[in-house]
Amino acid sequence: MDDDPADLISAGQPLEAVDLLLRDGATTADGLRSLARAERELGHLRLAAGLFAAADRVGPPTPTDAAEFVALLVGFRAFRRALAFTAKLPEEVRDATPMREALAETYRAMELFALEVDAYRHTVGPLQRVRRRSWWRTGGPVGWLRRRRRSRDQAAEEFWPADEPDITEADLPAADLVGQAERRRGRDGRVRAALAAAEAMFDADDLVGAFDTLTAAVAVDGDSTDLLARLATICRYLRMDGQALELLAAARGIDPTDIHLADVNAWTLLENGRLREALALLDGLPAVPGQHPEIRETRAEIYWSMGLPTLARRAFGDPLTLSGAQRRRRLAIWLRAGGPLRALLWRPRRFEERTLRDWRYSSRHLPLLEPLARSTPDPAAVVARVDRFLQHAVVIQQRWWSIGWFTRRLSLLAGAVLAWFGLRWLVESRTALDGPGFASVGLLLTVGVLLVFFRFASAPTWDGVLIRGAPIGMVAVALGYALVSFLDQQHWAVLLGGSLIAATGMATLFFVSAAVPTWSSIVAERRLWRRNPREEILDDFLCVLYEVDDEHKRNDLTERARWVAKIERAARFIEHQLPRAFGPADAATVVWRADRAAGAATAVRQLKRHLIAPRADSWDRLVAGLRAATIAVASGQLGDLRWASPVSVDPRRRLKLALGIARTVAVAAIPFAVVLAVTPLVDFDSETLRWARLATLGWAVIYLLIAADPNLKDKIEVAQSTANFLRGSRTEPDRPEK
Repeated sequence: MDDDPADLISAGQPLEAVDLLLRDGATTADGLRSLARAERELGHLRLAAGLFAAADRVGPPTPTDAAEFVALLVGFRAFRRALAFTAKLPEEVRDATPMREALAETYRAMELFALEVDAYRHTVGPLQRVRRRSWWRTGGPVGWLRRRRRSRDQAAEEFWPADEPDITEADLPAADLVGQAERRRGRDGRVRAALAAAEAMFDADDLVGAFDTLTAAVAVDGDSTDLLARLATICRYLRMDGQALELLAAARGIDPTDIHLADVNAWTLLENGRLREALALLDGLPAVPGQHPEIRETRAEIYWSMGLPTLARRAFGDPLTLSGAQRRRRLAIWLRAGGPLRALLWRPRRFEERTLRDWRYSSRHLPLLEPLARSTPDPAAVVARVDRFLQHAVVIQQRWWSIGWFTRRLSLLAGAVLAWFGLRWLVESRTALDGPGFASVGLLLTVGVLLVFFRFASAPTWDGVLIRGAPIGMVAVALGYALVSFLDQQHWAVLLGGSLIAATGMATLFFVSAAVPTWSSIVAERRLWRRNPREEILDDFLCVLYEVDDEHKRNDLTERARWVAKIERAARFIEHQLPRAFGPADAATVVWRADRAAGAATAVRQLKRHLIAPRADSWDRLVAGLRAATIAVASGQLGDLRWASPVSVDPRRRLKLALGIARTVAVAAIPFAVVLAVTPLVDFDSETLRWARLATLGWAVIYLLIAADPNLKDKIEVAQSTANFLRGSRTEPDRPEK
């Protein structure tokens, strides 16, 4: 057994097989192929591919040898070289079962399923089920579909891109390849011994010992990707993620074609929340290797962690090219994202692609942070935390915006249907007109009134919309009620009054359907801000630093007002949210902490003066102040934040404002509530009750209007005086002036 390289390789002793083969010369075709198999077991895949190619130039391969070489090339995603090698084989070798199966697997990896079916031919055994599945995929019993798919796959094979990167070792002479194996023999022995010792320590939970052993081995054989990758794994267990990423980057620098290394590197970045770097690493891979199932699975996991399930499922690609575990993971992602219910969503892929674009746009100022965070042990980790925070914020905003888009349109549709039925009932109960026809006319009138309502109730803030829309709606309801109640004999009055009431109802439903998703988004964003106060502060500072560099925006008062708002928000978070990150403390520490936070927030607020009333040196002082604050927050050295004496503010001002609003609403609503309360107790006739309701409703409307606009009373008096003056200036022809 010791004299047979194949037995040594089967026994898990490839290093001993290499020694035996090199001692015997390894110049024959069989010797080169045995050396290639041993190097493959040692992880030297490119050298193994070169040795297989050299052996084929020395002597013709058997079908099994050729299938092994093709499988190795497919692992590199070198499809063109694999197909070219297959085409040069003798027909009896190419038609053998192992070679046909290898060729079918090549087409399967290329997702050319019609050619895969042709390569399998009449396969029997376990692969027959695989062929049958691909046969159904390409058209099954429908011949013209199979022919159409075959023509398309043949065109795709003809224009298949070149292998990138190419396996250049396959073109080297056999002597050069054997020389490489000779030079690596001593290093391979040391590497395998170090890996075996580290693995034994790892199994015994001695992570520190494994780390020391591998570190010493890397100091001697630092060009071994196996050592670097294993040491990176130990570093991940020891929570040394920065060092693990450095080791993986060094390993990829040695062998950039190793797909497994790229996959492990991307996974490590994903586990550390560095999603942008992980996506950039995968996007930087060549097109064909980038479609390897392991790479596609990693990309899918990145999208899933970002809250983008449609892109995650799409990243898996064709399920026929995945392993069983990968297909189960793809199904689990689909089920956890809603399963068949996702079919009810409108263009979810476009929504998630827009989310990605908005994330990249909203984080365009992040390159400013890394040079400012040089004083931290790991500046990239600080940038990654802010980037992850921005990505979560964008997903929340886009998700609730999409929900609001649907609810607003659904509310308009539901409101129109309810308005039509209500107008039909009103027309049929109050008049003798045709109900459906005049209800349709009333609905058109309602839409017109609604557009006018939206025009006058429009405001930049939700508070402004409510302050403007509520009085207008109450006036519209009161006017509509008066028209329907007192002019019920006039058909136009009934239709107009019903349209006013219906328009107010549709506007209210629209406001609620728009307000609920908006406020839900605000609540979710505020929860995210409270959990990540430092990231929010850094985002505000960096945004101002990025935009204030544009001299054209400095003279735009709208932009300056937005910068003032961002600085104020950052100051509020420094004052209120940042101290809470340290949890509860004793009373003295709480008082000291609050005083320090209030002083630091006051100093940040003083930067707004450079924006409100700038001078010649104000912009430089603003940038210097923002950079100093950003460095202090990013590094965690909060004591470096500039401090100023805080300004005392009445803490009960919000309570007083709320009490004032409540008192106004109560005074306006009490008369109407009294009428409703005494109606069951006092026997009012219908006419008196109607006038009482109208009078109290009018009082509520007028009182709210006066409260919203204190000058309204003066305006009414001016209008009344003007009307009296104009009325008095007219003289009747037969009546002398007084």
